Amino acid sequence: MRIIQRNWKIKLLSLIVAIFLWSFIIANENPTVSTRLSSIPIVLDNTSALDNKGLIVSEGYQKSVDITVSGKRNEIISITPSHVRASVDFENVEEGTHKLKVQYNLPEGVSLQESVDSIDVNIEKIISKDFAIKVQSTGDLQENYVLDSTSVTPEKVTVRGSRTNIEKIANLVTYVDFKNLEKDTTINSEIIAVNQKGDQIDNITYGQQFVNISVGISKQKEVDLELVTNGELNENYRLSSSILNKSKVQVKGPKDKIDQISKIKTQEINIANLKESTRKEATLSLPSDIVLVNQDQDFFVDFEVEEKTEKIVEVPKENFKLKKSSSYNAEFSNNSIKITFFGFANELEKINAKDISLIVDASNKSEGYHAIVPEVKVKDNNLENVKVKNIEPIRIILTR
Repeated sequence: MRIIQRNWKIKLLSLIVAIFLWSFIIANENPTVSTRLSSIPIVLDNTSALDNKGLIVSEGYQKSVDITVSGKRNEIISITPSHVRASVDFENVEEGTHKLKVQYNLPEGVSLQESVDSIDVNIEKIISKDFAIKVQSTGDLQENYVLDSTSVTPEKVTVRGSRTNIEKIANLVTYVDFKNLEKDTTINSEIIAVNQKGDQIDNITYGQQFVNISVGISKQKEVDLELVTNGELNENYRLSSSILNKSKVQVKGPKDKIDQISKIKTQEINIANLKESTRKEATLSLPSDIVLVNQDQDFFVDFEVEEKTEKIVEVPKENFKLKKSSSYNAEFSNNSIKITFFGFANELEKINAKDISLIVDASNKSEGYHAIVPEVKVKDNNLENVKVKNIEPIRIILTR
């Protein structure tokens, strides 16, 4: 004990000096240092409190912070932004603009040197609004295919979000690629909200994210028109021509049916009572599921009807051909006779006096004066469609 108590002041001083030297050495080996941490995300705490009040945080608030921290080198050397939690609390926040304090949770032994104390946030009411769905095409149909219709189920979708975001919405759109469509199709397609520029609006919720798009697709084709008539004209009339105002027409329908069609017929038009040229309306007889591409058009037929007429031909005596008994002499009293032919104009035009021979048969006649109706012969014309309506008799005198 005496040895310990002896020179105790010197020993105490030596201890203090030793401790100081030890601390100095330790401090130099693990000094206090600082570092900059960037882009630390700000966590929003208690947003459920906003939801309960029908409120939401508007876009545009500061979402991350940069800070400077300090601590012993062995603590700081491995620290990253993920080791720091920055948050703001929305527990008692109401609608409006607020400056909210940023709270930091740091690892033990690390302290803040420089930081963002608060951020500005705007709290808005959550609103809902119904929007109609607009279908946008992303590709052209193949050649000869046409879009008949598009319908959306449901026609409208409810969108929920901040008033600012909802008021930015110009349309709810869904995109459909028409490029390879050949028949009626139903497509389940996602919808998005866009502004007037067509940019997508985020941070909103949809009553439903997908809708059904029913697309009506037809194939079109140009085909011939064929006129169909029934009935026969009176024998004194004939149809010179019947002309449809259109010779071809564009039709459309399902691909399998269109591919089988080469022509379209009209419904039957009765011509039995036609006695003059006239125009009649024509109705097309379209197969099931086939329609006109252009339905705003009229169809009609121009019927040209020709009526039989008369032609009088005067035949000279030189064309008379006599048949008689060799026992008699004969003399014609007529220098010519008139024949009335009845038929259609183009056939009557072919009949001329020089081509007509009149056969006078007096072979069974006795001596004296006779009026004989001759047989008419026309060169190269059998008069099948022409009738002799009236003929003057040829007067002849038979003598011995």
